[in-house]
Amino acid sequence: MEKEREKKCMKRKLMEEEVGTLRKKIKMLESDIKLLFTDANKASDKAEELRSFAHITKANTLRRRAKDKEEERSCKERIK
Repeated sequence: MEKEREKKCMKRKLMEEEVGTLRKKIKMLESDIKLLFTDANKASDKAEELRSFAHITKANTLRRRAKDKEEERSCKERIK
């Protein structure tokens, strides 16, 4: 009986640790996403200002990476 209780406590503890780790990863992803979109907007503004295709390409690449991270975040949120 004591061993069963210990097993349950260990399982619960492991699950709580996994949930905590997922929450941290989600927060990191959210900050990465915000930063990527901010950088993409800055690159877009610079592209308009300089009429530069290089900055447009950079902005599009940053937005694509941000969207990929959003998908990753939504997957992790479903697990949580």
